[in-house]
Amino acid sequence: MTSGLTKRRNKAACSASNLQEAPVPLGTYLHDGDIITFGNTELEAIHVPGHSPGSLVYYCAADHCMFSGDVLFQGSIGRADLTGGNFDELIEHICSRLFILPNDTIVYPGHGAPTTIGIEKAENPFFR
Repeated sequence: MTSGLTKRRNKAACSASNLQEAPVPLGTYLHDGDIITFGNTELEAIHVPGHSPGSLVYYCAADHCMFSGDVLFQGSIGRADLTGGNFDELIEHICSRLFILPNDTIVYPGHGAPTTIGIEKAENPFFR
């Protein structure tokens, strides 16, 4: 006898196999300065190590926003105490790579509420 979960998995697998288009193959890893384009949107990958060695932030100059993942939060920064993390490197790269962006750049972090570069430069306790 099959469970409801097994039935849903089987149905999902069958649906996926009936796709009209083949999946897009993965290319290469993203690097600092790479541009990701989809539709009319362009994002620039910015390497900001410290939370993890390969941390990337995605900046959209046209829309004055960035997606910071676990690097920068409203009033905080990402953890640097995990394997590969480095607190001093995180602070250095936020200052040298992100705080040079326009103050009105909206920051969409991986968790929590959005903020702006200007607010974080002025109010984030890690940079006072």
